[in-house]
Amino acid sequence: MAGTEQTITVLNEDMAFNIDLWEKVKLTHPIALEEWAECFIHEIEAELEIRETLTNREMWKKRDKNFLLRLISDDENGYANQRDKDHGKRPRVHLAMAFVTQMAECESTLIIEYLRETLSVQAREAGSTRSVYDNVQDEIAQESIRLESRPSDGVNPSLRKRGNGLIHEAAKNGRCAILQKLSLLTAENVNCVNNVGETALHLAAEFEHIKDVEILLRAGAQLKVCQPCVVLQFFTFSTC
Repeated sequence: MAGTEQTITVLNEDMAFNIDLWEKVKLTHPIALEEWAECFIHEIEAELEIRETLTNREMWKKRDKNFLLRLISDDENGYANQRDKDHGKRPRVHLAMAFVTQMAECESTLIIEYLRETLSVQAREAGSTRSVYDNVQDEIAQESIRLESRPSDGVNPSLRKRGNGLIHEAAKNGRCAILQKLSLLTAENVNCVNNVGETALHLAAEFEHIKDVEILLRAGAQLKVCQPCVVLQFFTFSTC
């Protein structure tokens, strides 16, 4: 009987956290959450997907099951609603970071383990940077192609998928301290690159988030030449 009551208590606490998480994100990002909910037949299905992910460790490692990994996916594992039918499944990294921000406030051991595993899976999938001295000319050439090329299919380059991960999004918005607080930043995941070869450090420098640059460097971020002008200008400015 005691075991049954304990199980019911855990389930009730889990449901309460799930509802609380949903409502908090709804307050901060109502439009983004509504657009994601439209990817399901009923809104409750989105809430259940969150709950199933958090309570099933096997799902943490699967890009087609883990709701955070699906939110940042730009391939078949992502989500799509009726508005996306012309462009296919698209990443919702901003919304994913909103969930991470709210989960970080909980400071639950289970949640921290979940976030750590999620970032680890993403790091293994994305690949990491090489030393700044490795293939520098190749990196500069790739950056030139990215900036100068124009797509032949007529698609606006700004609409193309950049492939940012959670740490990229945190760096872009000056929120790396949230991940640092939970000891989630490692040399493995801070050096992941997006689809255009950028690391989180590049984005922190580009958007002039000095504290985030410092956090990433302490976590093991490498100075990789991908956007040499942006990084060089930032460090020149910050050391003046």
